[in-house]
Amino acid sequence: MTDNDKAQVQKALDNHDRLKSSYFWTPAGNASSRRNDEKRYSFNVQVVHEGNVYEYDSRVQCSARNFYYRGAFYKDGVKGSVRLFKKLIKEA
Repeated sequence: MTDNDKAQVQKALDNHDRLKSSYFWTPAGNASSRRNDEKRYSFNVQVVHEGNVYEYDSRVQCSARNFYYRGAFYKDGVKGSVRLFKKLIKEA
């Protein structure tokens, strides 16, 4: 795995750790800052390691009162847990 791949995996783990408890968050006051948060935290990471494709999909939606986060981890298109990416960091 390249250094860039390691950085992407770590970015995905950091994002997940930060947002996993966001159910209790209240978004920022105005619509512009809510849209900026959505753009900042919604992204996709895809890494190929030993012939397997690992993917992290982060989706954030902010309403006037709620902050919604959905983070999904996949290995070869099959949904898994955050452990998939934690194992990648240990192996690297």
